[in-house]
Amino acid sequence: MGFLLAENLFKLTQVPSITHIYREGNACADKLATSRQIILVNLLSFYRAP
Repeated sequence: MGFLLAENLFKLTQVPSITHIYREGNACADKLATSRQIILVNLLSFYRAP
């Protein structure tokens, strides 16, 4: 997942530093994962309420 994001970012920006792009891609994937977890937790707490 992170690598695909890195590849797409590299194509968009044309920055020569691949490690930088790869790091950006992983950070983006992490943000998506954490926001997904937050949404799941909110949904679960909503359904648990009487």
